[in-house]
Amino acid sequence: MLPVTLKKYFWDCDFNLLNMTDHKFFITERLLQLGSSSTIEWIMKQIDKSYIQNVVQNSRSLDDKTINFWKIYLREE
Repeated sequence: MLPVTLKKYFWDCDFNLLNMTDHKFFITERLLQLGSSSTIEWIMKQIDKSYIQNVVQNSRSLDDKTINFWKIYLREE
């Protein structure tokens, strides 16, 4: 189960069915695009940096500004 505080980011899904095992890429993508600082902190604790880099490189949902931000941020971290 995901923390209930994340529910607002998944308004278009059945939140109760989402989990990090089956939906890790989608959850990461959505939080990188729309998440607050606390949600980003949560996702960074859940998965490693290389996986986040993979999401940024392979996402078809992230916009260009978000991709650019995460590429810069993850390089400097």
